[in-house]
Amino acid sequence: IHPHLVGNILFSAGGFSALYGDKLSSVLDVQYKRGGEELDTKVESSLTGVNISATKAGMDWEILSGFRYRNNALLLNATDIQSDYFPSNADGQILARKWFDNGTSLEIFGHLSHNRMNQVPQNRETSFGSLQEALRLTVFFDGQENFGYDTQFLATRWNQRLERGFRSLSATGFHTTEREITDVIGYYRLSELNNDLGSDDFGEISLVRGVGAFQDYRRNFLDAYIVNAKYAEGRFFDVGKLNWGATVQGENIYDRYKEFQRIDSAGYSLPHRESQLDSVIDGRLYSTPLDNLDLCDRRPIVQHSPR
Repeated sequence: IHPHLVGNILFSAGGFSALYGDKLSSVLDVQYKRGGEELDTKVESSLTGVNISATKAGMDWEILSGFRYRNNALLLNATDIQSDYFPSNADGQILARKWFDNGTSLEIFGHLSHNRMNQVPQNRETSFGSLQEALRLTVFFDGQENFGYDTQFLATRWNQRLERGFRSLSATGFHTTEREITDVIGYYRLSELNNDLGSDDFGEISLVRGVGAFQDYRRNFLDAYIVNAKYAEGRFFDVGKLNWGATVQGENIYDRYKEFQRIDSAGYSLPHRESQLDSVIDGRLYSTPLDNLDLCDRRPIVQHSPR
């Protein structure tokens, strides 16, 4: 959502009106503002990015466009994990409207987004505990993470005003690709700190409680296409109004993920317990010997579902 181009926002939590189609889905209804006859340009810039928008309208047409770029490297470098961050997020959108003399209009909307997050972790140091028992966790990393998310969206709608009603025909297409690549090995050390206020070594490591290592491997890919066509018509009466319509939708989804995580403490690998409550996906496996790591490879998924 580009804040410079939005005129009004409505939200439906789902389960109530069938105005937006699927009654069980939540919907964010974004209504774009109308452009003026004069060229209206806005530019916002900061240390983390830039935001640009431009609107222009004539007697029977208007165009609204916007572009945004954001880089959060300064914010991410403030965390306790020392890493080389290379984040970049950019998106652009355009909305064109054209009105005709016979009471019809045509709208075309396009949106592109490009998001990248590359990280080369180096080390992490966290101190915790109390004055009586002060501890420090030190982690050294080797490897990198690469994440990429791209989306393309195109929609067009034809509208016609009737004497006491309206009708519209619209078509949309959506394409998204996601790539998550992780290959990180970490070595950690848990230490006790000197808590003697009178000691010259106060706050320094006095005892190493344990050491260990872990490995995080991920190769996840997603490629999805969604297209639909919708016809809607409405009639106004003295006692109310009546709306109806129909939608046809097709989906083609290719989803593959392959990942595992290994946790080792002094040569002992911790297995995955089914009773453990966490956010680990079902495809993640734990293996004990290093020369026999198991990979979970899910088959690609292709779905076609007319509605």
